[in-house]
Amino acid sequence: MKSLKQLLTGILALTFLSVSATGLWSWQMDRGKMRLVVDAQGHFSLYSTSDVVHPLYVPLFWAVDPTTTIVTVKLGNQNLVLGKDKTFVPHLQSLANGVQITWVSPQVQLVETWEFVVSEHSPLADGIKWSFEFAKNALSQEVGLRIILDTYLGEKKDAFFDPAGKPIDAETSWQTPPTFLISRSPLRSDLGLLVMLSDPSSPVPDRTVVANWQRLDNTSWDYKSEQGRDFNLLPYSYHDSALALWYQPQLLLPGSSREISLVMGSVTAGTFKDSRIGSENLGFLLDTSKKSGSSLDIEVRKALAVVDNVLMQIKERRSNPEKLNPQDLQILQATLDQLEQQRQKLLTAP
Repeated sequence: MKSLKQLLTGILALTFLSVSATGLWSWQMDRGKMRLVVDAQGHFSLYSTSDVVHPLYVPLFWAVDPTTTIVTVKLGNQNLVLGKDKTFVPHLQSLANGVQITWVSPQVQLVETWEFVVSEHSPLADGIKWSFEFAKNALSQEVGLRIILDTYLGEKKDAFFDPAGKPIDAETSWQTPPTFLISRSPLRSDLGLLVMLSDPSSPVPDRTVVANWQRLDNTSWDYKSEQGRDFNLLPYSYHDSALALWYQPQLLLPGSSREISLVMGSVTAGTFKDSRIGSENLGFLLDTSKKSGSSLDIEVRKALAVVDNVLMQIKERRSNPEKLNPQDLQILQATLDQLEQQRQKLLTAP
């Protein structure tokens, strides 16, 4: 076990920053079945894979242009788009289990956080919790939030499905939304996005609409929906669907706060009810084994306590194989394969 510990010590780099094609810093983390990419302006892309051994990440939103997923803050009479309006200045910070942006303005501070979550029956992270907290407001004012999620997986066939599996292929509006909606790939049932809309752990949107993306984007806040209208806006866009959520303005007094959150992720979760923030140790170990590093810095040394705990779990599970389910076995084998590859590289390095 000592050689495994030494190897893990050298490869415990979990997050990294990179420069995107636009020259802006971006952040990326892979955990379990999920990949999350966030740039310095708060635009994000979310990916999922059904194979953790040989992952092929599929985007759950329109990844060609992440700016098409839009967050609008209603601050008094102003409608401010995060990442576009200069009223809010972003400050990005990497977290142990995700990433956070603090948006600072003269009137109010907004903390936006993405954290990986694990659904009830999954051994790996298979979703994210996306949350917003308004705080440090200077004056009494009303604050609200609108989110437009630019989904695309179902646009070639059925744009969305409700919890009963009924397709939603035309504009629809809810005051009380279904428990969740699914945007599924028509090619594979295990590839898709599941968005929780009614869950005890998260505020329920005051209004939920599926409609043409361009129509939604053309409105600064309110949207006049037309039940049954198709997802076209000719000649500009054809069958271009999106999901919009409104959290209507509420009075925020000085010193008070307001929290809004949304849980979503891989359709294989079935539901994110009773999901938990973080990642199981087996999933953590698998993600760690895919990274490489060259030095022992302070942060890596701090992580040795975590490594010791993970190694103890591996030893216990290997000595009691009857307690392992097929998913655990697959993850363990993939982890050991990755570690062996890293070991061989270290042995042959000059």
